[in-house]
Amino acid sequence: MAVLRQNVENTKAYLRARNGLPYGYGGTFSNTNLSASTDCSGLAFGVVAGCVGKPMNTRYGSTEALRVGSWEYGNAGVNSLGLVHAGSNRSAVPANAAVKVGLMHGGGGEDSHVACTVDGLNAESRGMPGGVIIGSVNRGGTTYWARAWDDSLFHDFWYLPGPIVGEIDPNVFPLPDGFYYGWYSGPEQSVSGRAGEPVPWLDGLARAQEKLGVPVTRVYDAATNKAAMDFQRAKGFALVDGFIGAKTWPLLVGGGAVDTGDLSVADANSIITFIKAYVGPIGSDVKDIRQQLTGGRDAGDYRGFPQLGHNADGSNKTVVDSIADLRDRVIALEGK
Repeated sequence: MAVLRQNVENTKAYLRARNGLPYGYGGTFSNTNLSASTDCSGLAFGVVAGCVGKPMNTRYGSTEALRVGSWEYGNAGVNSLGLVHAGSNRSAVPANAAVKVGLMHGGGGEDSHVACTVDGLNAESRGMPGGVIIGSVNRGGTTYWARAWDDSLFHDFWYLPGPIVGEIDPNVFPLPDGFYYGWYSGPEQSVSGRAGEPVPWLDGLARAQEKLGVPVTRVYDAATNKAAMDFQRAKGFALVDGFIGAKTWPLLVGGGAVDTGDLSVADANSIITFIKAYVGPIGSDVKDIRQQLTGGRDAGDYRGFPQLGHNADGSNKTVVDSIADLRDRVIALEGK
């Protein structure tokens, strides 16, 4: 059995984007909500799934699914992902296995645990203060390391056979789904080069800067933003924001033509026309109300109404002016 290198790299990128999350018992990762976390089996089995090209935001079973003879064994999603059982013999796990899995069986729940190693990267989700650890994580000045598959805690071992084959397509967008190169002040999905992001991600930013013809700082800066906006504008993007995402990247690095956005320019113009047609009457209503209160339809044109009298400067009073005048008169009467 061979595992594609691109699947492995995508899996590691997905994990790195979630390093440091709190432990999430019974939960699943999410492709859209980076705060959604999972537990030990959710992480380990998600890694195996990702390496064979399946979604990582799905539960494939609990630790019991890999305990031979348990109620769940053979009936969970992880049992169909191609894992091979090595029993209690660590040496039976091939060196070139794509994913290596170690388990402690205690009947499930808090009495059981699992961690894995994918292409040399240890990954684990455990109770706090550890949480989700991809390689290592720093919490409150303390560094926590993910257990490797062959940690002394584990006594049952499984593996996804290798080798890992194929080359990494240099034109594949290097960030996880939904991520982009953008400002440090942006959301978690915005990779700026200022937050200690993984080196492969910053390599991608450097490549984008090189293609844009700006200084290769490995940091998303004003020069990068302007150059990216100019590039998007030249390519006819409906949305020109200067962020380098999965739609800008292929055109920028020369990996072939792709859609320039979810909307074509024609589609965007159609939506703009619709919005104008819908909002236009509302704007007209606002102007009608303004005219009734101030005598003018446009902002700043408060011509007032002569029948309401005049202000001290000789201008016509508006409805608001008249109400204020009436208020002053009432207060004066109450003072007598």
